[in-house]
Amino acid sequence: MPTPDGADEPSEETGPARPAYYAARPGGWRDWWTLLHPPYTAWHLSYAVIGAALAPRVYTSRLIATVLAFFLAVGLAAHALDELRGRPLRTRIPSPVLIAVVIAGLAGALALAVAPVLAAVGAFALSAAQRQLSTPARNIRRRAIQVAGSITFADGRIVPITADSLLTPLERALRATSWAIVLLAAAMAVARLS
Repeated sequence: MPTPDGADEPSEETGPARPAYYAARPGGWRDWWTLLHPPYTAWHLSYAVIGAALAPRVYTSRLIATVLAFFLAVGLAAHALDELRGRPLRTRIPSPVLIAVVIAGLAGALALAVAPVLAAVGAFALSAAQRQLSTPARNIRRRAIQVAGSITFADGRIVPITADSLLTPLERALRATSWAIVLLAAAMAVARLS
C-alpha cells in the first residue's frame, strides 16, 4: 500500500518494500547511495586496507591507490553492472550512465594496483560468506510475495515464520560483519601507519 510520500509500505503479504536494508527512497542522489551499497562497499574496501596492513611496510600512496582501485571496480563498476541486469535496486539512473560508470570504473581499477594474494583469498572467503547471507535476504526483500509457516519445538512451542523473522538474523549478521571488517581494517591501518 502506498504511503503519502509515494513509497510502498511493507505488508505481511508483499514483504518489505525496500530492495535492501540500506536502500534509500528512489530518485536523485539517493539512487547513487543505494547503487553504491554503502555497507558492503565499505566492507570490501576494508579488504584492501587489511591487505596493505599485512605487508612488511605500508606505503601510503599504494594503499590509497589500492583502495581507489577496489572502489572503482567493486563500488562502482560491479554494482552498476548488477543494476543494469534487471534493476534489482529500482534506481532511476539511466542505462547509458550506468554503462559509462562500468567502463570508467573498470578502466580506473585496471590502471591501479592489486592487493596481496593471501589478503585477496581472505577477502574472497569473506565475500562468499557475505553472499551466503545477503542472497536469501535479497530474495525475501525483492522477490517474496508471501512468507508463511511455523517452527514447532520439542517443548510444544510454535513460532510463526515471517519475513522479519527470516531477515532479522541475516541482516544483523551482515551489519555486524560489515562494521567488524571496516573496524579491523582501520585498526590495522592505524597500527601500521603510526
